[in-house]
Amino acid sequence: MSKKLNISAVLSNNDTAPETAKKSILKNYLINKHTEMKPLQPSIFIDDTWIGTEGEILMISGEKKAGKSNALVYMLATALMKEVDTNQTLLIRTTHTTKDVVYIDTEQARQQTKRFYERICKIAEIEEPKNLFTYNIRKMEMEERLNFLQDVFLEHSNAHLIVIDGITDFIDSVNNEEQSKKIIEKVLKLLENGTTMAMVIHEGKDGNGARGHIGQEIERKCSGAISLSKDRAKGVHQVRCKLNRYTSDFEPYFFQWDKDLEGFRVLFDNEVKALETKSEETKNAELHEVCKQMFATSIELTKENVITGFLNYDKTIDKNSKIDSQKKKARERLKKSLELGFLNELENKNFTIVR
Repeated sequence: MSKKLNISAVLSNNDTAPETAKKSILKNYLINKHTEMKPLQPSIFIDDTWIGTEGEILMISGEKKAGKSNALVYMLATALMKEVDTNQTLLIRTTHTTKDVVYIDTEQARQQTKRFYERICKIAEIEEPKNLFTYNIRKMEMEERLNFLQDVFLEHSNAHLIVIDGITDFIDSVNNEEQSKKIIEKVLKLLENGTTMAMVIHEGKDGNGARGHIGQEIERKCSGAISLSKDRAKGVHQVRCKLNRYTSDFEPYFFQWDKDLEGFRVLFDNEVKALETKSEETKNAELHEVCKQMFATSIELTKENVITGFLNYDKTIDKNSKIDSQKKKARERLKKSLELGFLNELENKNFTIVR
C-alpha cells in the first residue's frame, strides 16, 4: 500500500525554504501582462478546421479496424507535400515541413509497418523522403519503449510531427492511473520544442470513449481529439470531432472504399442519405425474416415465446450482454415488428405473423 502524502509536512518543509528560492520557482510559472510567449500555431487541419497544434497532443481514437490508419497515413504524407488536394486525403492536411516526421508503430508486424511506409511515400509522391522516419518497436518490453521514446526526442529534436500508434503499449495497464499521468506529463515536457504528437488509442468496447485511465488522461491534456468508427453493414467509416480547444468542431463526415479510384474517398451528403435509406430497408427486411423463422412451425405464439424467438433468431441482439439487456432489445424488436405490420397482436394478447 502506498504511503499517504502528508500535506502538512510538505507545507512545513516549503516554509523552511529560502524566500529567494521560492520566488525563483514561482516566477517560472507566473503569467501576467508582461509575459512574452509565442502564439499558438496550427499544425494539422481537418476540413480546413484547425485540430492539431504545435507543442500539443492530438488524440485519435476508435475501435479496431475503424480506419485510424487511413487518418494517420494522410497526416504523415501531407506533412511532406508542398501542395495538398484535401479531396484526395480524406480532408486531412498537416502543414508542410522540412523538419523530421516520425511514425512509431507498437502493434503491427514489421512487414506491415514497411507497407505503411511505402503507402506514405506513394501518397506524397516521394520515393524516399529524407525527413520521414518510421520505427517498429512491437518486440520491445515496456521499459525499453520508455527509453526509446526519450531517444526519439533526442534524435529528432526538431521534429514537426511524431505519431505514436499506440500509446497504451508504454504502460503496463490502461487503468494504471499513476503510469498514465506520468507518461502524459513526460510527453508534454518533451513537446515544449514545438513538436505535435498524435497519439492513437483504441476505444472501449462500449464505444463511449478512449480506453482506461490513459484515455481519460489524454482527453484531459490534449488540444484536440478525433474519433473514427465503422458501420460494417454499410462498409462506411465516420470521422467526428470529440474535442477542439482552440477553434470550433468540424462537421462529422463519412468515407468509403472506391473500387474505381482504388482508394478511400469522402462521401457526398446525397450518398450518405442513400446509404442510410438502404441500410434501414435492409434492417427491416432482416427483421421480417426473423419473424418468419419464429412462426415457421406455429400460427400463434405467446408474448413470452415471441421474446424467446427474438433472442434465438435475431443476430443483432448481443448474446454476450446481460440477459436483461437482451430481453429489452427483444421487446424493442417486437414493438418494431408491430409498427411495420410484420406481426399482429390478438385479443388474447398472443401474436400471429401477417403473411
